[in-house]
Amino acid sequence: MTDIDPVDVDWENPETCPWCGADIADGGAGFMEHVEANPECEESFEAWRENVAGDIGGEWMA
Repeated sequence: MTDIDPVDVDWENPETCPWCGADIADGGAGFMEHVEANPECEESFEAWRENVAGDIGGEWMA
């Protein structure tokens, strides 16, 4: 895993994990499966999600 700020990521390619660069089968369910299987990516995703939660709305944190 590269040393990337979990909040400052570039999500230009939804078929690549922005934290570790792994290929992802699809940007939806495949991304969530990848995050759940990779603790470092899950930790980074949670930090990112907490940072943007106020911008997205209540349904995001459900």
